[in-house]
Amino acid sequence: MKKLTLVLLCLIFFISGCSSKKSTFNPSISQVIKEIEVNTDYDPLTFIRCNDSGMTVDVITDEIIIHTLGVYNVEYEITDTKSKETCTRSFLITVVDKIAPVIYLTDEISIPVNHDLDLSSFVQIQDNYDANLMSKLTIEGEYDTSKVGEYRITLIVRDSSQNEARKTVTVYVEDDDQQTEDDTIYGTYSVPYNNDYITNPRLVLLKDHTFSLTINYCSGMQTFTGTFTENDLYVTLTSDGFTFDDNPSSSTITIQKNEDGSLTYMSSYAACSPIKNDIFYKE
Repeated sequence: MKKLTLVLLCLIFFISGCSSKKSTFNPSISQVIKEIEVNTDYDPLTFIRCNDSGMTVDVITDEIIIHTLGVYNVEYEITDTKSKETCTRSFLITVVDKIAPVIYLTDEISIPVNHDLDLSSFVQIQDNYDANLMSKLTIEGEYDTSKVGEYRITLIVRDSSQNEARKTVTVYVEDDDQQTEDDTIYGTYSVPYNNDYITNPRLVLLKDHTFSLTINYCSGMQTFTGTFTENDLYVTLTSDGFTFDDNPSSSTITIQKNEDGSLTYMSSYAACSPIKNDIFYKE
């Protein structure tokens, strides 16, 4: 029985985590942070607080993978600066996602009567953890694209951690002759170079969400076509037949919308025109 009691006492001492030569060394340590947000910077030394003076704290093991949700172990060594006694303590930290997605969309959408409402042409969703949430987008409210009118709908999206974002917009279903290019992104744009040696590049955005982009390669002009999507901040061009950026695998380019209705070309693709940060103005 004495031998069993001794084994139990040794086991309890081992679980406590202290590795000092003197069993009386038992610093008071409090865990003040138990959760951290995914994909953010962190400092393990901020997770705990030493309530005793004259102690130093060092991180021995940090198992946290900040890009992946989960529970991770962090181990510390606490040292008494006078006696040099040490003790190790372990704490669990949970990487969580508590930030809701962001829905980028204008407050108003106009579509011709008898045309489908293709939300992918208007909406962009960004999230700090989940890569693609368009398939998770749902609509609350009713609308009828076969009847001219004004409809209020709410777009709802939840990420994998059930963080929810909502965006309420007004959908205007209009006769085709009600919409003019001046009221929309559609139309013809060009960069007004004042240079006899450079032919102005031209961008045409059509109502069916197709585009044509004419680029000056210095040795000649070439036109590429494809489709585009837009939100309240950007227009994104996609063409399978052309690599827009320096990245060989890229077939898209983002064009920034400006308050005055102009568009800023954001590609770093090498050409005489347009070049990065050139501004297209509607003709």
